[in-house]
Amino acid sequence: MADWIKVETADYSIEFPVEPIAETQHSDSPVGPLVLDIKMYEVVEIEKDDNYVYGVISTEYPEGTIHSDNKESLKAIFDGAVNGAVENMKGKLLSQKDIEMKGYPGREFKCDFQNGVAIVTMRAYLVKNKMLILQTICDPKKEGNAASKHFFTSFDIKG
Repeated sequence: MADWIKVETADYSIEFPVEPIAETQHSDSPVGPLVLDIKMYEVVEIEKDDNYVYGVISTEYPEGTIHSDNKESLKAIFDGAVNGAVENMKGKLLSQKDIEMKGYPGREFKCDFQNGVAIVTMRAYLVKNKMLILQTICDPKKEGNAASKHFFTSFDIKG
């Protein structure tokens, strides 16, 4: 998979099959306004890829709201991220487990989308006061495919 495109930001690096579309969205939240930095690739030629979507969303939270050093609140933060994602896609949670990268806490979870139309695999990491969420969406018959594995294993947190 040497032809993948490496995308680097101040916070992370990751490889996409092609150059992703970069977008910024603004969202109001209980902790104040948030800026979402989104890198997304929606596959056009489905027959040429095992996934439908590859994406990374980075959200910086206001100082003093959430932080990876606040161990007591991590379960609630990740439960909220998982439940929010499942609710937003009107999906069904299939599995979840705690993960870690470079000492930063995370959670991996899988959701069924629209009763078997697709499987959404997500990994969320809390790096200081930034939430980094990676996702792939694929046909359930292609779950755990090599391209999805490459995407997730190419991810690296900087700093």
